[in-house]
Amino acid sequence: MAALVVGLIGSFAILSLVTLPPTLAAVSSGRSAKTKLDSARTALSEQRFTDAIQATDQAVGHLRQTRNALRRLVGLEPLPFVGTQLLTIRLVVDLGLDLSSALKDGTLAARQVIGPLQQGKGNVSLATLTPADKRQILERLSQAGPLLQSVQEKVVTAAKKFEMIPRHGLLPALESLVAPLREQFPFIESTVSQLVPATQIIPAVSGFPSPKNYLFLLENNSELRPTGGFIGTYGILKVAAGEITSFATNDVYTLDHPARNTLYIAPPDPLQRYNATTQWFFRDSNWSPDFPTAALKALDFYRLENGPEKKLDGVIAVTPVFISSLLKISGDITIDKITFTPDNLVDKLQARAERKELIGEMSKVLMNRILALPQRRWQELIGTVAKALEEKHLLLFSRDQELEEKIIAQNWGGAVRPLAGDGFLIIDANLAGLKTDSVMDRSVSYGLTVTDRDATANLKISYVNKGKLSRLTTRYRTFTRVYVPVGSALVSSSGAMQNDKLHGGRPGTVEVSSELNRTVFGAFISIEPGETGELSFTYTLPSTILQRINDGTYDLDVQKQSGTTGHGLTANLTFPKQPTIIKDIDGTRRIGHTGLALNSDLRTDRRLVVGF
Repeated sequence: MAALVVGLIGSFAILSLVTLPPTLAAVSSGRSAKTKLDSARTALSEQRFTDAIQATDQAVGHLRQTRNALRRLVGLEPLPFVGTQLLTIRLVVDLGLDLSSALKDGTLAARQVIGPLQQGKGNVSLATLTPADKRQILERLSQAGPLLQSVQEKVVTAAKKFEMIPRHGLLPALESLVAPLREQFPFIESTVSQLVPATQIIPAVSGFPSPKNYLFLLENNSELRPTGGFIGTYGILKVAAGEITSFATNDVYTLDHPARNTLYIAPPDPLQRYNATTQWFFRDSNWSPDFPTAALKALDFYRLENGPEKKLDGVIAVTPVFISSLLKISGDITIDKITFTPDNLVDKLQARAERKELIGEMSKVLMNRILALPQRRWQELIGTVAKALEEKHLLLFSRDQELEEKIIAQNWGGAVRPLAGDGFLIIDANLAGLKTDSVMDRSVSYGLTVTDRDATANLKISYVNKGKLSRLTTRYRTFTRVYVPVGSALVSSSGAMQNDKLHGGRPGTVEVSSELNRTVFGAFISIEPGETGELSFTYTLPSTILQRINDGTYDLDVQKQSGTTGHGLTANLTFPKQPTIIKDIDGTRRIGHTGLALNSDLRTDRRLVVGF
């Protein structure tokens, strides 16, 4: 918010020659608003809620003074150039008022949830909170919905004004203000839209009002599998009203090995062909890219392999990326003269793969440190968890259907979403490629050409193996599945292999199937150390998408695979009519009158919407 006001000062100055008195008044009140917003932000970060509310109220007062000064310039709005600048300034001021009011309501909600804990207790931590304190926090969080609903409504109002800001013809000083706002506002909208559902999800997942038992999966994304990575470690996590009552981890083979002579389930065909797998066990349960499906399969295998915990309410899966992010908060951890840092966590665990108990020991120390974080660092912890959920390094599943629906709606559950229009999801499965994903670079290129008669897509996945033959890395062997709109028809392909170089390396074919209400193209490819490889699929999209374009809308919904760390994403889209961007992806630009290009990544899911 303070950045908005800074930009206003420079923009007002440009108009000052013809409107000096009201401009000076606006600049003065704008500077005062900036000072108060800075104070509010600092107070909120320090959880001085009363000070933050007072500073926000004062900032709103100054912004209203700015708006009053603008009213004295209304006579200039009909002027073609000056009017555009004044309209933009007025919209930004009004938007600032909406967001400041939303900030106040958010501060009130935060004070309602954790403010009472500060009374007479100093700077508390999660470890020093009593079970009654934690229950109180979760109960108040579950009651914070109305205030957060107000926050959401005000941000929606601000979004409407944001959409009215002209995209062209702005003075440089004003454009420098609006440009970062265009980048930040989608994040603000996305974050705020999650607040109300979070008040319903977090207490329930945390064991309030009833305790919960979870199957915990550590999925190593250095050996990528469809929902994150190879399951090498599992555990049982028990929580009650925010209190972790029990957490124990174990090697996955303690379940799988005893079941070798009793459990005979045929594994998916690619696991048989490329991984020499003859029986399907818990460790390979996450074959579906849809985490709710994979979670139920993991729970089934845990039961079939005689897992000792009989009552399990859901599944929580994490990758080492999430654990590394927690280490950045907690600091390095040393176990038996082995020091784990955010940068070496995966290497240390893999170098001592035979000592699975290290994970449990390190996890206990990490958990104790996280629980001991002072209250002033809770915001940092919440941000880290939110980032892991958004980037799918932390996945949740609940057997409670109502709660699971809320988790999926928040995109916290790794579900494969239905497609409204165009889109794709690329799923790699490392099969006998050791931990080679740790040295792989991937990039995705998507091309689309739409004519009056059809829509033809070309999807290319490029792989670079930067590793070498070693104990942990080797040739990269992946069975890749591409999930595209149902009804898509494969026209041609390249890059598929029958098997790797040691098995002849002959060209292979693409398997076409249907799953999760998508058409699926599946192909195997192997990339030698130091070499590159590429899979390419050309296909026509179903007529329903062409009809949507003719009706005035095109959607591109690109989901990322859980556990991946940000593949490069480029696209070139050509339409028969001039497109107008409705929902942007970072890095989108126009090519001529009928084309769009984007240069982004798949760190998170991406969605582009254009109109015609």
